[in-house]
Amino acid sequence: MKLRPLHDRVIVKRLEQETRTASGIVIPDNAAEKPDQGEVVSVGPGKRNERGDLVAMNVRAGDRVLFGKYSGQTGSLQLWVENVVYMRDRDPSKAPDAVAWNRQVYRWRVWDNLIANIDRNQGNLLLDPAWNLILIDHSRAFTNDQKMPFAMIKIDREFYRRLKTLNEPMLKEKLGNLLFDGPKPLLERRDKIIQHFDELVAKYGEAGVFIQ
Repeated sequence: MKLRPLHDRVIVKRLEQETRTASGIVIPDNAAEKPDQGEVVSVGPGKRNERGDLVAMNVRAGDRVLFGKYSGQTGSLQLWVENVVYMRDRDPSKAPDAVAWNRQVYRWRVWDNLIANIDRNQGNLLLDPAWNLILIDHSRAFTNDQKMPFAMIKIDREFYRRLKTLNEPMLKEKLGNLLFDGPKPLLERRDKIIQHFDELVAKYGEAGVFIQ
């Protein structure tokens, strides 16, 4: 998905902060300051002056820029979904593809345990006309909580494989500094999830745990 800002706004991606000082001292994650350099990702068309003329921006996508450490505020990106209903308003027994539906439900439970989502409820589970399960509102997730509130009894092999390959460099590449407590709490939960399913396989066999 390509984002384009309006007017004289720009979207800037923070550059990774230095992990070592000039003298070679390693800076812990919790002590490193937010970087004040970034790369311009997208640029708005510009702003009109008093005469109505469009004044173009003087930066381009790909430019490296400096910005004030406290010049902006952390926000969230929200996507609007249409033509959906609450999951509670549909009868799961009437799903057109029971196998696909069960796979979504089992994935949802594992996902919320993985991201430490403590606020999953019937008000943030949506369904589109094709019975795709849409999980919204993760504002209280991605913490360091290690609880696993959702029952995990089955998992599809592809999701299991992707969980096992998840690692710290991958999370840092995709999420950068968005995880307040860093990637370690999430990876610790991942390890517990993998251990949980390995124990289920040892007890019930692969056929009793892995689904299509």
